[in-house]
Amino acid sequence: MMGRITQSMMTSQMLQNLNRNLNQMNTYQDQMSTGRKINKPSDDPVGLSYSMRYRSDITANEQYQENVDSAISWIDFSDTLMDQANAALQRIRELTVQAANGSNPQTALDAVKSEVLQLTNQLITIGNSQFNGKYVFNGQKTNLQPFSTNISEVPLSISVHGNVDVSQANVTDTSNQLTIVVDQGKEVTVTLPSKDYSTLGSGVFAKDLESAINTALLGNSAVTVSIGNTGELAIASDNTGPSGSVEITGGSLAVNWLSAARNLSDLVKTPNPVSNVKIYQVDAQQSQSDDREIKFEIATGVYMPVNILGDSAFGKPGDPDNMFKVLNQIVNALGQGDTSKVSDLLGGLDSRMNKFLEVRADLGAKMNRVELSSDRLKDTVLNLTNLQSKTEDADMAETITLLKTYENVYQASLSVGAKVITPSLVDFLK
Repeated sequence: MMGRITQSMMTSQMLQNLNRNLNQMNTYQDQMSTGRKINKPSDDPVGLSYSMRYRSDITANEQYQENVDSAISWIDFSDTLMDQANAALQRIRELTVQAANGSNPQTALDAVKSEVLQLTNQLITIGNSQFNGKYVFNGQKTNLQPFSTNISEVPLSISVHGNVDVSQANVTDTSNQLTIVVDQGKEVTVTLPSKDYSTLGSGVFAKDLESAINTALLGNSAVTVSIGNTGELAIASDNTGPSGSVEITGGSLAVNWLSAARNLSDLVKTPNPVSNVKIYQVDAQQSQSDDREIKFEIATGVYMPVNILGDSAFGKPGDPDNMFKVLNQIVNALGQGDTSKVSDLLGGLDSRMNKFLEVRADLGAKMNRVELSSDRLKDTVLNLTNLQSKTEDADMAETITLLKTYENVYQASLSVGAKVITPSLVDFLK
């Protein structure tokens, strides 16, 4: 049995349908204005969860891309520095080969020594290079300068009777007292034991001199003196780091004075007067060194080291081919005119240059890896963006079509509604 249809029922149904059509039209108007088909969770709950995941992955991969770009810049800068260091070391090797020729006069060796010192300064500058305000060769201690930049010639003066400089007066054996100037000009008076040195045998005098100087220095200076394997007098300063040292140079003085002299008269004879005696100090050890790697996260849980440690590039302080140690020895050998020793030191240079090649090969391998990672990340971001677009973005052609369809439906609803609402009892009373 059919129920009675009242006017209010027709009006209510008409308004309900009209609102539904208006809501559909409003939905597509929102999609048209935002370009997105998901504007609130109720539009597509499942699609929204995927969309949020895609957004999170894209953000993470964009950060990884920034890390990779930073890694590429760091590695490229490090490789440039190693190229500059290799060029400087290659020039030093050329100079060393020239100096090893025994026919060079001392003036030529001094000229070579001067250029080697300048190139050593340049190498220290390279070792202290900064990238974005961070020291490149000092591990994670990027705020600390790894190498000191002090290369100096400190004069050594030996005098007797009122501290008369021996370059101005001859040394005689009338006194057992010497005055030595060390540690940036500080004078230390050394009184030799009063004994007959000629009866002590070979090498004893050098040890006595070493002991006497250290006794005089005790408590007054951060300098200690020792006798080297070849008879040179080595002066080690606390300021040069754990392995820093300086040596007395000047002709044959370093060997003859300490290894051949047996008594005070021999000391006077080898040579007399003493002239051009200098301490060459190459203070370039890593006093603030750090051996930890700087790592960039280039993927989830994947960390890649990008820095080159100073010990790897320039050698550890105790390494025989430590670059600054070898350069110091070359400078001193040139100052002494010891071309044979200069020739022997070529092996240390070649060893360090080979280490440079190994470091650059490692940098090249790292560069290849980060460039591949960069390409992969770009592809990943592109794929995720496409997936996000398919999930979130509205198909504009479809949206426009549906919007026009629901506009027509809405207009039709209004037209029908007008006909439903218009008839009333008054209309029948006319």
